[in-house]
Amino acid sequence: MEELKPEQLWKKYVIEFVLVFAAIALGFFAENMREYFAKKTEEKEFVQSLIANLEVDSVAYAKRDSAVTPRQELSACLSPKWMCAGWRVAKPDCRPKFKLQSKAERI
Repeated sequence: MEELKPEQLWKKYVIEFVLVFAAIALGFFAENMREYFAKKTEEKEFVQSLIANLEVDSVAYAKRDSAVTPRQELSACLSPKWMCAGWRVAKPDCRPKFKLQSKAERI
């Protein structure tokens, strides 16, 4: 084994330090890149699921609103006058929207 001079020892240590530092820095860089791509994929999945949920909710709310309107009209017609007077709510037309038929007309 050959013996190294002190100047050569320092060069060897500096080169080893630079190599170890570069390996650790590149390892952190690679880990951060992996996390970045994983988060991007997760974000895309989240947005797609959000869009799907909004579509389902909009259909459900449309169905609910179409069922609530007749109930609101009926409750407004059946509510006492004093309930509407304080709120300045226009009283809806409470006439029936259908014609009552006698037994003879149904046959």
